[in-house]
Formats: sequence, C-alpha cells, structure tokens
Amino acid sequence: EIQKVEAFINEKVASDLEVSFEEMPKSDAEKIALYMPNRKYPEMIKIYSIGSAEDGTLISREFCGGPHVNCTSEIGDVKILKDEAISGGVRRIRIRVQ
Repeated sequence: EIQKVEAFINEKVASDLEVSFEEMPKSDAEKIALYMPNRKYPEMIKIYSIGSAEDGTLISREFCGGPHVNCTSEIGDVKILKDEAISGGVRRIRIRVQ
C-alpha cells in the first residue's frame, strides 16, 4: 500500500498541477476542504488546492498556512519514510523530498 501511495504521489507531482488558494469563512471552508478538527482556525481561512475541479485534476483541497510551490513539478520525487495513525481512520504520512 505504501508503494502504491508513493507512486500515486510521484505521478501527481510529475503532472505539473497548479497550486492555488482562495480565502473564505471557516464555516464554508469546513464543507469543502480537509482540516484537523481539533485545531483552532481563524474565522477567515485560506484553502489551498492542488489541481483544478474545472478540468478534473483536483487531488487535494485543504486548510493550510501556505504553499511553498506554485505547481507540483517544483516538489521533486517523494519517498515515504513513515506512516502513523493520528485518529480513528486517519493516517499521517511522513515523507522526504529527494
């Protein structure tokens, strides 16, 4: 499974998908994006998206403090180092960018 996830991530990285954001009220953002339920967020939140819903390339939409890239091809190859349970049915993946 880890190898399949790693291959999926690297395929999307190589796809050169755009990374973009929009700002909205937290109550609206909670309906459309991934977030950590136990964290405190401001009332206005930025939602970062990888890919686009319009052209069917959207692979991630989540609460975030900001990207470090403009598109996925800037990331480089990803190697999964560890995965861990963070709550019921939720896993966190630790990676290294090569």
